[in-house]
This record gives sequence, C-alpha cells and structure tokens, in this order.
Amino acid sequence: MTKRVLAVSAGLVHPNLFARNKFHRIIEGTPGIQTAWTTGVADLLALDGGGYDGAILYFQRKTIDDGTLDALDRFVAGGGGLLAVHSASASFKQVPRYFDILGGRFITHGKIEPFTVRRTDTAASFFSVTDPFTVTDELYIHEYDDGVTIHYATETDTGPEPVVWTKSHGKGRICYISLGHRASVMKVDAVRRIITEGLGWTLGVEKGGAA
Repeated sequence: MTKRVLAVSAGLVHPNLFARNKFHRIIEGTPGIQTAWTTGVADLLALDGGGYDGAILYFQRKTIDDGTLDALDRFVAGGGGLLAVHSASASFKQVPRYFDILGGRFITHGKIEPFTVRRTDTAASFFSVTDPFTVTDELYIHEYDDGVTIHYATETDTGPEPVVWTKSHGKGRICYISLGHRASVMKVDAVRRIITEGLGWTLGVEKGGAA
C-alpha cells in the first residue's frame, strides 16, 4: 500500500541545496512512498486534510505560526509519521512546543570534520546498519528529552552525542537524524539506509517490530 508523505525541504546553504537534491533522490527511490514536495512551512496546514500518512522536515526556518504548529501537532499525535533531518532541530528556536514534538533542540555545532557513528541500540529491528561508519559533516549538539530512544551516536569530548533518535508523540512516531549538512553524506550507504528505514518506521511499514 502506497504511503503519502508531505515533505517540506528548503534552503540554499543551510541546508545545502546539493544535499537536499540528493536527499530528494533517496526519498523518491524509496518503494511505496508517494511524496509531495514543498518549500513552504505553512503548507503543513495541508496535514489537516487527512490525505497524508507522514511528513518530512528538512529546512532551517525562524518562525512558525500557531495554526501551522497546531496542524503538525494534531497530525503526529493522531498517528502520523514524522521524519526530521539535520537543521529541522535548529528551527523555530523560540517555540518550546515544537521541540516537545521533535524530542530535542539544537544547541551548537562543531566544525565540519570526520566523525564515526556507532549503533547504540540493538533492539530496534527496523534499522539494519550495525557496523560503525564514518562521515564528514557538521556535528550537531543537542539538548534532548530523556524519553527518546537513541539508535546511533558519536563520541565527543563531553560524552556520546545522539545522531539518530526516535520517539512517540500521542499515537504518532517521530525519527530525527542529525546528519545532512553536506551533500557527500547523502552518498554514504549507511546514511541512505538509515533515512529510508527511519522513514519506514514512522509510517509503520518497517520490517520487524517497533522500537
């Protein structure tokens, strides 16, 4: 059964246009997904129409009005899936409710450099990447909820930093992936698999059980 997804993807530099183009190809190449692409945050109001099973956020924006946030909140709490990527966690910094939905907020980032990502959770059968992999990207540092399930992390001077987490919100499922500043990251097979498998889990079409 085809799942319909509304994807808000915007940015020339942050997120990088080339990274977004490669991300689009990953999503478009995912079987069973029909995606409507837009650059406008206000288009999330369409989630109230009942025609979508999931949403994707891959942008950095400063403001979101209450009505649009209400629509996103209702959609996910009602059972919709949400995949948020990279700078989605650095958006709407003055809106605590947005971060309550997402599960965490961006605090800062380091320089672009190589770092190794390791699996931290072995119970979630929907993620198939088990071996460590290295990317060269902008590592985001987050403040995150205790209730999130961390699946992949990297080591920093102050301890492990989550790279992929999942959580529930009402009846809905949310997956956040911090990678995605550079286009080359979207070429890494492990990253591509995590994106498609994370999206599949939010939509309830993962192989295996829930987190």
